[in-house]
Amino acid sequence: MRDLHGRAAAVTGAGSGIGRALSVRLAREGVRLALADLDEAALAETERALGPGAIVVTHVTDVGDERSSPTPSTSRASPSRPRRSPPGGCRACPTSR
Repeated sequence: MRDLHGRAAAVTGAGSGIGRALSVRLAREGVRLALADLDEAALAETERALGPGAIVVTHVTDVGDERSSPTPSTSRASPSRPRRSPPGGCRACPTSR
């Protein structure tokens, strides 16, 4: 994989399967992550799997339903990690709107 350290990525379906595996791999590469999934518990498990050095914001949302876009009531950042938006903003990150 080419050098991705410091880049940003949004991963949907991050609570399980390919989405979780991709999230873990990207975090190991130093990528800042915006993760989304319908299942809050599964998303929290993925966040724990990323390790303490990961920069991540998670959103419990249905990305297929535009009425379900992340809002402060449906998104959260880990208390031990700051909420950060990628350079240039991120449509999935409410802090960059």
